[in-house]
Amino acid sequence: MIELRPLNHLTVYLERLVEGRLWLKVIIGLVLGATLGICLNPSTGFVSEDTSSSIANWLDLPGNIFMKLIHMIMIPLIFTSIISGIVSNVSDNLKTFGLGLAGYFLFTTAVAISLGVLVALLFRPGQFIAERGGFDASDANASQDSPPTQMFTNIPESISNLIPSNPLESILTGEMLSIVIFTLIVGVAITQLNKTTVNPMIRFVEAIQKICMVVVGWAMRLVPYAVFGLMAALLSRTGIQVLVGLGYYMLVVLVG
Repeated sequence: MIELRPLNHLTVYLERLVEGRLWLKVIIGLVLGATLGICLNPSTGFVSEDTSSSIANWLDLPGNIFMKLIHMIMIPLIFTSIISGIVSNVSDNLKTFGLGLAGYFLFTTAVAISLGVLVALLFRPGQFIAERGGFDASDANASQDSPPTQMFTNIPESISNLIPSNPLESILTGEMLSIVIFTLIVGVAITQLNKTTVNPMIRFVEAIQKICMVVVGWAMRLVPYAVFGLMAALLSRTGIQVLVGLGYYMLVVLVG
């Protein structure tokens, strides 16, 4: 029988996934994809609009598969990793630790929401992307023209909504913060049970976690091809102007 050990350091597994200079492969895929996308853009005159659209649909395939794999495995990986981490670090002071962790999480969430709203109001990255990328700017303008006071008054409601009244609904809709809160509560509750009841559950959680990491490994191998295909498809549809908007958006994220 295979012995299952708690995976307290998932970074070890992630480091193995980036062996072989994955970052270099991603950069190469990014450059080659941008070059191919510019060539496939109908504005260059190399290919027709119909041909460009057909090729772009195929170029999207590796990226779509990568995103599907990540979305598929994200929730079970988060759930099992948090529970495994809590249970493997159980102590007599867990109750105090749990309360402190919950308070810290709520505080940092409030700060993050406030900072995100403030940065978005100041720099308006969505509007800039819409203008540069040729998209309809009405949605970006509508979302950013709300009064700042209204946004900040909704913060307490947003924080209270993090505690899911229906965990299954949060899982189906992909509300990650609510899922994390639910998992923290379940993890702390598990530590209050006796070992005879908990041990089979813990071994099951550890097994699911390892399975998730195997799937993540498969997805990571697709990253260079996904970056190549998505970048080529994007530029073939929108042109190089969108890179300016995306660059500005990335700068705003780094500032935040």
